[in-house]
Amino acid sequence: MRRLAPFLTALALGTALVVGAPAAAPARERAAHVAGVTVSFGSGQVVHRTVTFAGDSITGVEALRGAGFDVEVYGFSGVGAAVCRIDGVGRPADPSCLNGGDQYWAYWQNGRYSSVGAGASKVHDHGQEQWAWGSGDHAPPTTAFPVPTTRPVTTTTRAVTPEPPPAGGA
Repeated sequence: MRRLAPFLTALALGTALVVGAPAAAPARERAAHVAGVTVSFGSGQVVHRTVTFAGDSITGVEALRGAGFDVEVYGFSGVGAAVCRIDGVGRPADPSCLNGGDQYWAYWQNGRYSSVGAGASKVHDHGQEQWAWGSGDHAPPTTAFPVPTTRPVTTTTRAVTPEPPPAGGA
């Protein structure tokens, strides 16, 4: 029995290590998809942001919201929903959304006027979503974004004011 004791101790310790071991690491996380979202507010203000998503695609409305824009939509029977306001610019989210003037939220995908509404559109990896408040005669400019990313993160392009140089020289 004396010779068996060390063997039983080693066996018990080995079993405890195996039973207490963490589960195998999950498969490597799939890289997120990223798309650019540009909004021109009609006053000269143009905002460029990105949105990341894990699935194969999202809708244009999901892209706007995922990029951090406050979006108000109004549902129209049979034609889906219309984007009425983005960050407070536009019309009320009611039946007047698409009535009452030549100003509306025009929607482009990859530089082409969209043939479907933003609730039914498909935004894919590295797509360019473009919105402009106005008469719908031209798409807002885009930049050389989005950049690839490996995890879902929403970023906003913002101007940075440099700090003044220290007094007395460089």
